[in-house]
Amino acid sequence: MSTYLFITKEEYEPELVASNDDVSWSCSKTTRLGDTALVYVAGIGVCFEWRVLSDAEKNDEWPYVCDVEFVKSFDPPITIQELLSAVTREEWKPPHLNFRGWRSITIPADVLKTIRTLRQNLAYSLKDAEQDFAEKVAQSLQLSAVQRRSRLKTAKKYPDIIEVTTTVFIRNPDVVAEVLNRAKGHCESCGKIAPFERASNGTPYLEVHHRVRLADNGEDSVENAIALCLNCHRKVHFG
Repeated sequence: MSTYLFITKEEYEPELVASNDDVSWSCSKTTRLGDTALVYVAGIGVCFEWRVLSDAEKNDEWPYVCDVEFVKSFDPPITIQELLSAVTREEWKPPHLNFRGWRSITIPADVLKTIRTLRQNLAYSLKDAEQDFAEKVAQSLQLSAVQRRSRLKTAKKYPDIIEVTTTVFIRNPDVVAEVLNRAKGHCESCGKIAPFERASNGTPYLEVHHRVRLADNGEDSVENAIALCLNCHRKVHFG
């Protein structure tokens, strides 16, 4: 998957993408379903992030278009002055040429990583990254095997790397220990014995799950926790 910079003008009203479910937009002929785009509005800066919902197709008005959906906006926008300060000409020439002559252009992985540090709301959380990946897998499953294999022929062999931010709850270890002791080596959902023992101490491996998430103001208490096997824990989150 690639990330593009879509370059546009205020007169085309890119902000309206946020209020529409299915919008076609001018793009590069190499744009593919599952790609993402940062949207640079001339004279303002990088204002939005979009997700690409279709492969590029030829169009009568523009050379190529693709369907896009709104992901997030950046307030304030990232100005060209910020881009020039953060990215050298050797790393990425377009901003140093004022994006002259481009409507869309691929953002190199290292440059994208730098741009993502310029705004707090550009920084992915671990949850964002996992959710985006799950959505892209779902989109890939909608393709035919021929389409997917065609994309794989030109796909990168090594993944891009981004930094993610995450919030960590400092949980009470006594709650975890008490719940594991209560379970006595059996999953408290399906009732089956733990699938394996921990290499570190030989105890049954179960995962303690909060019925009401801590992120949703759930209590870090024995009453709000349950010991689950791997399958049941995944089922709670994704089933």
